[in-house]
Amino acid sequence: MRSKLVFALILTSSALAACRGQTSKDSPIVGIRNMYDQPRYDIQSESTFFADKRTMRPAVEGAVSREMETDPRLLKGRLEDNSGYVLTIPQESVASFGGMDPMLKRGKERYGIFCTPCHDGTGNGKGAVTARAQAGGAAAFLPPTFHQDRLRHMPDGQLYATVENGKSNMPPYGQMLSVHDRWAIVAYVRALQLANPRLGDEKPDDPTAPAPAPTAAAVPATASAAPSASTSAPAPSGSAPSAAPAASAPKPAASAH
Repeated sequence: MRSKLVFALILTSSALAACRGQTSKDSPIVGIRNMYDQPRYDIQSESTFFADKRTMRPAVEGAVSREMETDPRLLKGRLEDNSGYVLTIPQESVASFGGMDPMLKRGKERYGIFCTPCHDGTGNGKGAVTARAQAGGAAAFLPPTFHQDRLRHMPDGQLYATVENGKSNMPPYGQMLSVHDRWAIVAYVRALQLANPRLGDEKPDDPTAPAPAPTAAAVPATASAAPSASTSAPAPSGSAPSAAPAASAPKPAASAH
């Protein structure tokens, strides 16, 4: 009996010593190695298995998920006969938010996360990323302003497709934004265009343009501003002529001795 008790104490001590939580550089003991060490592909890496060498496989043609929109007007911003883009936001998407006001609120949130870094909060294309691109000399990568006529008159479906698929240096956001969130961003961009109609008259900054020439010296307060010599318009009445000699300017009064 005594020997059994001693054996039980030794076994318990050994078990407790094994659970002290010490770190080890040895490989863990795994019973089924093929479940622990599985072969995998990295994103955008090359595959030696598929004929097209792509690891990121396209969806099987004709396969749809249960949650997937099947209406091409909602899903792709295209007409049902695929003859062009839808002109306005589908009412089904507006109804999914419970009206245009909740849709704009959601669009503002999504726009602030995904669009503001490049397009700015007003849509003028002067976001923080744009400023850094200009500072680094990457003027060719500047995004456009939403307030130009081309984008003002673009069909809503085409703007939606740009959000989904990207364009030029803009990445696609189809995997990060749901169908209705993309339409919400389109609605908010239209709201920005209506709220800032005069921004379309502003010309974007050209980082390659030469610096402006230094201005002429300031005219004394006692003399009227003279027109430049390059203009042919006559001087306004009461102003000093542009060719007036310096001697015609009034001299300061002599100080009393």
